[in-house]
Amino acid sequence: MKTLKGWRHGLALALSLSAAVTYAAEGQPGGADALKPAPAGFKKPLAGLGETFSQAGFYPNLFLGQWYISNPSAGVQQGSHQWMTQINAGFDFYLEPLTGLKGTSVHFMEGYVPWITDQTATDNYFTQSGSLINGSKSGYVPVTSHLTRFTLEQELLDGRVFLEGGKGYVNDYVARPDCLNAFMCMSTIAITHKPSGFNFPNYSNWFGRVGYNISPELKVQGLWYKSDTDASMTNGWEQSRDTNYDAYLLDLQYAAPRADKPKAAELMVYYNHIPQTTQLCLTCEKGISDWQGGVFASTLQTFWRPDVRQPKMLQGFVSLGTAFNDRQTSSPSVGGMDYAVDMGVIMRAPFKSRPLDSYSVQLTAVQITKDEQTWLNNQGYDHHRVEYSLGASAMINVFDSVYVGPYVEYLFNTNPVFAANRVVNPGHDQASDGLGVGLIVTIPLGHLAGLTPKRSPYDGHYP
Repeated sequence: MKTLKGWRHGLALALSLSAAVTYAAEGQPGGADALKPAPAGFKKPLAGLGETFSQAGFYPNLFLGQWYISNPSAGVQQGSHQWMTQINAGFDFYLEPLTGLKGTSVHFMEGYVPWITDQTATDNYFTQSGSLINGSKSGYVPVTSHLTRFTLEQELLDGRVFLEGGKGYVNDYVARPDCLNAFMCMSTIAITHKPSGFNFPNYSNWFGRVGYNISPELKVQGLWYKSDTDASMTNGWEQSRDTNYDAYLLDLQYAAPRADKPKAAELMVYYNHIPQTTQLCLTCEKGISDWQGGVFASTLQTFWRPDVRQPKMLQGFVSLGTAFNDRQTSSPSVGGMDYAVDMGVIMRAPFKSRPLDSYSVQLTAVQITKDEQTWLNNQGYDHHRVEYSLGASAMINVFDSVYVGPYVEYLFNTNPVFAANRVVNPGHDQASDGLGVGLIVTIPLGHLAGLTPKRSPYDGHYP
């Protein structure tokens, strides 16, 4: 029987929160690290304390997010849904102002999920949707509190060289989504959290990284990390586990958010020793290999901006993630993935009165391996290898730095990969093409309260 391990995770809210805030601001005057000031007359209650913290090198982080996903007419069980509430709390502490230790900093973040729609290991939104694109947006969170980050960082040569180690979420540093709504970026969700072996958001990896800022726009870094194929059953504070596997990557990033026509690009190669399992039918012998590798590449380019003094602009993006070892079907972290590609356009600030709103349309394609397709066909699921979605999304600024991000997508060639076994789908229901919808709400509570008057210079995503 096909294993459910690793399929039970999802792109948890941390990624969507960071992408919503960072990419909604990217290309705006002041760059992606700018925070919109509060409206005139709005007094932040803890602004004085926040300024004191900032001068001491201490940056508190307190973030609240809410997500909703549903499949009104797509997938295996149409009309299913999932709500999830996420709270992230932590800090960045730069020691130099208080101790004189130049370039030394400590970073901490704890994630907490106080509410998620009722779920079990065999009955959750993954298995209800079944769809590779639509179902991957969901989360399986049996442990409500997780260590997201606890690292020590040292910068050298005036910040040109950096070294960092501890526990953290690898996707904070590499394979950053260019899609307006991160929930729609399958090149990140489907590839980096499966073949690449990144633990899912809020499930931290042991890692060490070293990098060099070649210029303010260009950075190269390498990471060693431990991928935990059963991370959903942890709280992040555990040490070495039998389900940890060594993984490595090399990454090159270019970003020019303050250019007249902002642009960005990234190239990442990865290799790991995560077991890859292939099984072509229920009674067939399982084959196992102990490696996986691949490439992630992305680019975002502004090709129209009528006035460089204004945030109005039109951007295009393309991102691709691949897995080289295609002899796999039911591997815990891969599950029959071959490649995923996203491409689209983003219109930022189309309305002069709404300078922080953005809108996007995009096309996504995800291909499963030939072995995975054979597995599905041998069980009577006759679907194409490539699943597509055509979608639209928005990122709407509602108050200060609070954003609401709705999206809608139509799924074609919908594949029941998450529901293709007797336990979760005893009726052998096929997956239907149709609509998927969702919504994310991001609320930076620390910034709203005045505790974080400006963004920390830390390289990682937030929350």
